[in-house]
Order: sequence, then structure tokens, then C-alpha cells
Amino acid sequence: MQLLLNKFLLIIIAIDVFAFGLLIIFLINTRINILRKVNRARLFIRILEISKSANSSEEAAQVLGITRENFIQYSEERNIESPEIRIKREEKNEKMKEYEEKRIMDEEARWRAEQEKTSAERKHILEEQARKRKERLGKFGFK
Repeated sequence: MQLLLNKFLLIIIAIDVFAFGLLIIFLINTRINILRKVNRARLFIRILEISKSANSSEEAAQVLGITRENFIQYSEERNIESPEIRIKREEKNEKMKEYEEKRIMDEEARWRAEQEKTSAERKHILEEQARKRKERLGKFGFK
């Protein structure tokens, strides 16, 4: 009986050791996967930063040490804006900003001109009314 219990104990210990080995393998695999994801994220951030600071795809690819085609392909796959597109977008935004500023300035100038014209007309009407009053008062002998 003792021998049978010892065999069961040895089998249970063997199963525990096997399960412990599987757990260690699982943890090592998880660590490798996490490191792989971290490295992908670092690469993504590095390419994103270089794309934002570079003036062309060639320059960015040279900094990264890859070919231009690989850089463009990676950028398109990850929806990263290429330096050429970024520069065009920034120029377009700057033009739109300048256009809006010019439009606002022109609108303000038109409004001021309209206000000056209105005030000049009002002043002319008041002067005309004052002159007519003086003429009427002059007819009755008042100065």
C-alpha cells in the first residue's frame, strides 16, 4: 500500500513539475511577445518623430537606415503622414490662415469705409439742416 501511495505521489510531483515547466515557458513567451510589441511601438514612434522633422522621405529613410520604398510602405501601412504630404498640408494651412486674415482685414476696411461714408453723409445732412435753420432765422432777423 505504501508503495502505491509513493507511486501516486511521484506521479503528482511529476505533473506539478511539468505544469511548472509549462508556466515558465508561458511566462518566457509572454515576455518575448511584450518586448516585441514594445519594440514595434518604439519603431512606430521613432518613424513618426522622424517623419515630422524630416524634409523629405529620402532624408527620413537615410536617418532610419532603410530604403525610401520601405519607409514609404511602412508609413502607408501605419497611416503615418510622409514628410512631403506634411509640408504640403502645412503650406496649405498657412495659405488658408493668411487668406482668412486678409479676408478679415478687408472686411474690417470695408466696414470702416462704410462707417466713414455714413458719418460723412450724416455730417453733411446736419450741416445742411443747420444752414437752412440759419437762413430761416435770417429771414426773421435773427443771427
